[in-house]
Amino acid sequence: MKLIKTDADYRAALKEIESLMIADPDTAEGEKLDVMVTLIEAYEAKHFPLLEEEEVKQQRRDEKNELYGPRKAYHLENNDDF
Repeated sequence: MKLIKTDADYRAALKEIESLMIADPDTAEGEKLDVMVTLIEAYEAKHFPLLEEEEVKQQRRDEKNELYGPRKAYHLENNDDF
């Protein structure tokens, strides 16, 4: 196991965890899976930050839809007169 520094490392790590997904948590393979997931999450947070920002925006849209209904939420988001 090593740090994920490149896209090739990232892809290799994703491929490796595929075989570990069925591992029992209290085994060496399960612990390896936990560490690999942590490394992958760190790489993704650094190299794909827009995904997190988009998730926040989508959550805000969903909240507005729940509060105001989709039609009014759309107009609020687009600063349209309703």
